[in-house]
Amino acid sequence: MEQDSSPTGFSEENDEETDSNGNDKEKTITTSAFFVFGFILYAVYSLLVAAAQDILAGSDIPTSAVISCIVGPYALITLVCPYFVQKITYLVRFIALFVLYEVGLFSLVYADQVEAKLLAVCFVSLAFGVGEMSCIAMTSFYHQVVVGVFSAGTGVGFIAAPLYYTGKLVIE
Repeated sequence: MEQDSSPTGFSEENDEETDSNGNDKEKTITTSAFFVFGFILYAVYSLLVAAAQDILAGSDIPTSAVISCIVGPYALITLVCPYFVQKITYLVRFIALFVLYEVGLFSLVYADQVEAKLLAVCFVSLAFGVGEMSCIAMTSFYHQVVVGVFSAGTGVGFIAAPLYYTGKLVIE
C-alpha cells in the first residue's frame, strides 16, 4: 500500500469523498483553524489602524506615526525573513508570534507614555508579519481549500474588528 506523502493525510484525488478513518473531521478542524488564524491576525492589525487616534490621545504626534509603526516592522519581516525562515520550525515561529502579540498588546494597554505605545504597536506589527508569513507558508502542507479559507478569515477579520471598535465607541 502506497503511503500519502502529505503531512495531513489528505489525498488530492479523494477531495470529494469521505474516508472512514476520520479525515473529514480533520479537514474541518484544519480549515476552521486557518479561518481563525486569518481572522485573528487581520483583526488585530486592522484594529490598530482604527485605533490610531486613540493610541496617540493627548499627544502632538501625528496619526501617521502609528501607521508607520504598523507598516515598518511588517515590511521588514516580509522583506528579510524569506531568506532564513525555513530554518526556523513552525513551533518556534508560533511561540514568537504569541510572545510578540502578548508583549505588544499588554504594553499597548498598560503603557502611559506614547512612545511606549508606539513601540508596542511595532511588536504587534512584527507578530503580524511572522504570523502571516508562517500561516501562508503552512498552507502548502494542507488541502488546497485552506488558502481560500485563510483568505476568507483575513477578510472577515479586516472588516469585523474596526466595525466592532467603532460600534463600541458609538455606544459609549
